[in-house]
Amino acid sequence: MSLKTTLAQVASIQVGKAMAHTLPNGKEWVSAIGKQNVSGQVAVHAENMEGDEQADRRYHGGPHKAVCWYAGAHYPFWRETLHLELSHGAFGENITLSAATEEDFCIGDVLQVGTVIFQVSQPRFPCVKPGRLWNRPRMPHLMEETGFTGFYTRVQHTGVIEAGQSVVLLERPHPGWTIARANRIMHAEDSTLEEREGLRALEPLAPEWKRALSRRLQQREG
Repeated sequence: MSLKTTLAQVASIQVGKAMAHTLPNGKEWVSAIGKQNVSGQVAVHAENMEGDEQADRRYHGGPHKAVCWYAGAHYPFWRETLHLELSHGAFGENITLSAATEEDFCIGDVLQVGTVIFQVSQPRFPCVKPGRLWNRPRMPHLMEETGFTGFYTRVQHTGVIEAGQSVVLLERPHPGWTIARANRIMHAEDSTLEEREGLRALEPLAPEWKRALSRRLQQREG
């Protein structure tokens, strides 16, 4: 299905370099999750944005997870729940959206922002890094529980973007397979075999998610 619909605006753009952090127990860990807001035009490359890094390439970055997106609409919930004054980029996202959530994007959506063409590849797997950064160990569990995970995109055409620009939906090959639905299928115990197989069969879904779904299907069969 070919469209040209505005889904949201880019509320802000964040990038960050890998740096050392210290846990309350004194143990050091290295991550680029600490993102800083940038203004003006930002170049988007095939596997990241200008000025951005991924410290652990086993789990972050690469062509299927080039750019991380998060819903600005979730921030009031997190501020109240975590009792923290969180600003955009607190979840390590590169792009913070206004007025759109995981319910508004589908696997395989082709999006245009500025001169860049993106493709939605997978929901974000909540990891321990946000919990470590903000000293809230339950954050990954809460992200999974609420479905407020954010998502990743590939970069199909490089270029430049800027905060305030529209996120335009160009193509939606798999309507109904929203990021929110994919999260529920992956994490909910009552998701059906047909749902998991249907999600895994989506061609644009990133290999990481296909492998995780295969493991879950094998566990059920076992």
